Amino acid sequence: MNTAHLIAQLLEIEQAIGALEPTRIRGLLFDAEESVLHIEQQMIELLLENERLRSRLDSTQDPSGASFLDFRTPAKAFIN
Repeated sequence: MNTAHLIAQLLEIEQAIGALEPTRIRGLLFDAEESVLHIEQQMIELLLENERLRSRLDSTQDPSGASFLDFRTPAKAFIN
């Protein structure tokens, strides 16, 4: 499920207003709500997977290489 599908559903609902009976429009709304819930579930799964990958990365990094990650530009020196 993606947002393009949801937008298409919302456009269908917009066009149905005044053209279809309220019960049919309500059904279209339920379908759109289900799409939103599905997209939210996918987002939660992606966030959890991202957290698992970050944890794995953090646990496998070599502590001696940490100094390379925290490189700072030395302060400017004035020479007279």
